[in-house]
Amino acid sequence: MILAQLAFYLISCLPFPMYLIYSTITIQWTKSDFQIVLDKFFSMIAFTLMYNNFSATFYVYILTTRIFRKDLKRFLLKYKLCKLCFHTE
Repeated sequence: MILAQLAFYLISCLPFPMYLIYSTITIQWTKSDFQIVLDKFFSMIAFTLMYNNFSATFYVYILTTRIFRKDLKRFLLKYKLCKLCFHTE
């Protein structure tokens, strides 16, 4: 489980500092319109991956831990959230 979480953390958080280093190095360069659009595109990808990391812990636990799945199911049944979410009787 820790390896899965570490792998996802590296994949999701590593592009952001790489983008910051790149943008710091190239801040004084003259860029074409295409290069500016490409830079903005990669910055949005880096920010999106970084923000997705905050919710990733939940999904890593759901996919890798049986005890966490049981506790989550018990919580949902206890507060009758299954009926609310899935319209089951």
